Amino acid sequence: MYSNESESQTYQTNELELAAFLKARGHFLVSAKPVRGLVTFVFKDNGTYEDAQRFFAGAEISARELFTEHRGLRALIRKVKEFDAQIGTEKNYGSARHS
Repeated sequence: MYSNESESQTYQTNELELAAFLKARGHFLVSAKPVRGLVTFVFKDNGTYEDAQRFFAGAEISARELFTEHRGLRALIRKVKEFDAQIGTEKNYGSARHS
């Protein structure tokens, strides 16, 4: 999915395997943000869309590179969700306290 974020084109996906493939191909991960229970990975679009199409067409890539990126993104997902839960808890705590 294309997005015009901060005047620059980005490519976004919530598919972990695709994101790991794009990272392994050298694409720059701009951010990872929680969206409705999932984590959306936002990449700078410098040919990212074309590589995403290659992924869906069955492009080959080094298994070691793919698994390394997959492992790193899984860890990032945990951190994003933990942070989001912490922020949500603080918001709930703050609103309950003022009731």
